[in-house]
Amino acid sequence: AGGALAPALCRGARRAWWAFAATALAAVAAAWHGMGWLLVDAVPALINGALCLLFARSLRRGRAPLIARFIAILEGPQRLAEPRVATYARGLTACWALVLGAQAALLGAIALAQVGIGPAALGAAAWRAYLHVGSGVVVGALLAGEYGYRRWHLRGLAHPALATFLVAIVRQWPALLRSALDDTPRDAP
Repeated sequence: AGGALAPALCRGARRAWWAFAATALAAVAAAWHGMGWLLVDAVPALINGALCLLFARSLRRGRAPLIARFIAILEGPQRLAEPRVATYARGLTACWALVLGAQAALLGAIALAQVGIGPAALGAAAWRAYLHVGSGVVVGALLAGEYGYRRWHLRGLAHPALATFLVAIVRQWPALLRSALDDTPRDAP
């Protein structure tokens, strides 16, 4: 929760501090009652939820979509001026928000089923495997599928090779992270 709330915590937002305190209190209560394992099961849901909010917040009016910011960092702002790129970036940002939100809801249901809240069928071993492995596979599949789709959808444009693209992400990771956590209003492409 601290990572997702970091920008608001740094600004001193009271609601963020209350949310952080409530999360910490819930963690202590779970550990106190011998349910520390529930915290481990909740981590994937919390990460997906935080990432969903990160992508979704960037879609607000007056904000540049997160993917558009990443494109500007990785390939330069001129790339966003190319035909269909800014629209694609907005759509892809919405896609990530939806997928991550759906995963957060499903993973949360699986974690709650472990303590008897919700359908008992969700507590099966297959669901636990999805909780800790399958959700990562879904994200990896979306990344790979999107890369192929982008090359097809924007086929009239030059695209970096996959290895070049991945190296750029690694090199620019600090700038990408700063951009993702920056909630400053700016002109949306």
